[in-house]
Amino acid sequence: MLKQTPAVLWRRSLRKLLTPIARGVDIDLAKFPPHRFDAIAIYGSPSFVQFVAAALQELKIAYGYGYRLVQRYLQAIVENDRDLEGVLHGVRYDKETAEGTPPLSTKRYAALLVREAITQRLVSKLRDSKTPRTLLFVLKKELDAMQLLQGESKYFHPQQNRILRLERELSKSTDR
Repeated sequence: MLKQTPAVLWRRSLRKLLTPIARGVDIDLAKFPPHRFDAIAIYGSPSFVQFVAAALQELKIAYGYGYRLVQRYLQAIVENDRDLEGVLHGVRYDKETAEGTPPLSTKRYAALLVREAITQRLVSKLRDSKTPRTLLFVLKKELDAMQLLQGESKYFHPQQNRILRLERELSKSTDR
């Protein structure tokens, strides 16, 4: 599954994708060798690449629909040392850490990737991803992914509280 691809091909395709959207952000893709997990390019240190690959493998096994969303809407996952974090037009950026992996478990990271993919899907369909109703939908899908991945229970409670707060907020606004 995880294989190293020719650096020139991935660097060119990713630069072609990034050029119109991130002219001011000069990402040094030559810093790390490119790797691929199915259709997703992974740029980062060896520990980061293994962490992301493990998260994607767990997602593929436990939640096929979520994995297909991630494949479709996230083209690359890049570890960087700049002040850039989140998703920018299908490319997920994560900050470098001392350990080389994000401070999450692989299951939680996989659920986060599902959330990012759903948000990208909404944005690509020109829907506002910041409205409370849309945020509620995205958070529920992320919670579904966390449950299917059988993630740690410490992540469930804050997520469920956030969903309940949003539901209350929405019910108050519709009652008026």
